[in-house]
Amino acid sequence: MTNQEFIDKIIAEYKKARNLIHTDGGYRITRGLSHSISGSAEDLFALFIAQQLDDESLHFIVDKTTTIRFSRHKKSTSFRPDLMILKENVLTNYFDLKTDLGWKRDLSKYLEAKNTLIKNLIHKKNSDFWINWESKQTIKASKDLKYQIVVLSGKNISEKQLAANIEKAASLPYVEMYILTDGQHLNYYHDNEAKLIKIKKEEFDRLKEHTKSMVG
Repeated sequence: MTNQEFIDKIIAEYKKARNLIHTDGGYRITRGLSHSISGSAEDLFALFIAQQLDDESLHFIVDKTTTIRFSRHKKSTSFRPDLMILKENVLTNYFDLKTDLGWKRDLSKYLEAKNTLIKNLIHKKNSDFWINWESKQTIKASKDLKYQIVVLSGKNISEKQLAANIEKAASLPYVEMYILTDGQHLNYYHDNEAKLIKIKKEEFDRLKEHTKSMVG
């Protein structure tokens, strides 16, 4: 899947989300607010990354709660990456996928918290770190692990605030942010707006390069 094909598939999901999941049954049923595309976007992103890495030894896990206990005397803490990659029970990549940054325009405290989480995952010794499937699977964090926040569109936020968030992410050692498109939000309603979308190849390249280096 190319960069363009990935973005085109996301756009198609936005369009599909405007429709009723079930038919109207002949009644006057109209949907106002679109369905969330977060789940389908996560699945598409997992496939996109898996194809880029093309490594059968990797396990790509979408939207799965993971639990850690940093101290025997403290309660366990849970987190849920939109996508994580495991290699021989080692967590190599932690992704969060955002359609845009309109949900939380000032990310300073949010990114600082994620930076601290990753730091703790890497450096805390003798901590229990697990995923529950049919049984508890113990995993470890790679020393190269970072919080990778992937933003599909740089729109729905002011340029000033977007720049501030990018600068904040760049200042944190365990955070990487990627803004994949600009110019026009991917959730557009008029066909002539499609040509305004700018796919940021350099951001896709950074994403792929960082991800491959973390997997090792």
